Amino acid sequence: MTVSDSPLQSFAALLHADPALAAELRRAPDQEAFVALLVARARERGLAISAAEVTAALDAAKRAWMVQWLTR
Repeated sequence: MTVSDSPLQSFAALLHADPALAAELRRAPDQEAFVALLVARARERGLAISAAEVTAALDAAKRAWMVQWLTR
């Protein structure tokens, strides 16, 4: 983690280092539950991440994936 990391980037780094946390998030039954759980777990770790930030990041990742496959 660096000083310039956003809270979401910091949480991603924590997530990569914590397989149990990653498994817990994977068990979320839908996107709404996933977002709520991620926000709660981030808050427990002192990171302020909003549901809107998580949803925007998920949407951006989906768009990037679609563009990657559509432009091949």
